Amino acid sequence: MNKRLHALCDLAVSAVREYVGLHDDYDGRVQDLSLEGVRAGLARLGGPPLEDPLDDAYVTAHEHAMRVELGELELHRRNPLYHIGGLDLSCYDRDYAPAEQRAEARRGHLAAWPGAIDAAVGALDRVSAPVAQALLPVVRGLAADLDPADPLAEKALAAHARLVEHVEACARDGDPDASLGAANLDLLLSASEATEVDLGRLEEQADAERDRLRAMLADACQRLAPGRQLDQVVAELAADHPDADGVLAEAQASSTRWSPSWPRTIPTPTACSPRRRRSRPRRSPSPASATWCRAWTASAWSGRLRPRVAGPWR
Repeated sequence: MNKRLHALCDLAVSAVREYVGLHDDYDGRVQDLSLEGVRAGLARLGGPPLEDPLDDAYVTAHEHAMRVELGELELHRRNPLYHIGGLDLSCYDRDYAPAEQRAEARRGHLAAWPGAIDAAVGALDRVSAPVAQALLPVVRGLAADLDPADPLAEKALAAHARLVEHVEACARDGDPDASLGAANLDLLLSASEATEVDLGRLEEQADAERDRLRAMLADACQRLAPGRQLDQVVAELAADHPDADGVLAEAQASSTRWSPSWPRTIPTPTACSPRRRRSRPRRSPSPASATWCRAWTASAWSGRLRPRVAGPWR
């Protein structure tokens, strides 16, 4: 791998492992998110221009975004999600490699928990109370699949307890204001998108879009339940959904009801090439730890942490 790309991947280990598929490079590893480790990673960014100008522009933009995100703003000191992603073991439950290989990688990853958690506790010194409160269930859920009888898990669980205690303290004693501030949010958005961002214009567009969608929602609810309060109708609709086992059946029934002309069968895997079949492993129920890590948005978006211009979002 190109040196510049490798340096970028080293600053996003959990993401490139699970979403890019670089298991050979990053399985069993936990990113060093200590203050010193992040500074060292940022120092490795950069290098000679790439041969293709477009490739070089992409890499340069990502390097700048990393320097802003982890350097100027130091979001790994404010946002436990960086550390939660680094500790998450659920990626090894997917069938991307033989079970023995994944189990060995998982053991190596779990063995690194104590050091990684010490780094997390040392780094997370700017976590606001609202962010800690929203993410505390997720931090607790990281250990949902660990067996206390496993000697390796015993050390990991002791470290995990320290992390939970730290986030609990942030939830109790942290700054009640979770905002980044307009200037920092402008900087973060501009770097992330590699373009200049006008927060005032974005606010205007967001307000207009919210009003448009709310008017559509109100009209639909009045046609569905004339004379009823909008919030009541929405709450009833949101509560009317199947459980996890009934989602597929409900989706199939709905698609048949809405579009009778659609095909009623789904192509079997044999219709796909062998390469395609290998790249799309069989789906299986999510492990308990993944359920917590993927569900963090529900707690964050349903309560106090509603998005606002000066919010803490990545």
